Amino acid sequence: MEWVGLVGRVEQDLERMISQGLLPQDGFLPSENTLAKHYGLSRSTVREALKRLAARALIEQHPGRRSRA
Repeated sequence: MEWVGLVGRVEQDLERMISQGLLPQDGFLPSENTLAKHYGLSRSTVREALKRLAARALIEQHPGRRSRA
């Protein structure tokens, strides 16, 4: 079994949500703070997962705004 880590787990979960259409109609992901509280993790862990998704072109990130799938 491959070790994923916390960032990888959040990344995989968000990728699943995107692929299954489990996001709100507007396509915006919840804020970093909201995601951090949901997962019980720090904002920096969530931010790293979002950066990985953006690097794979699964989401768009814009400073000061929520990420969008």
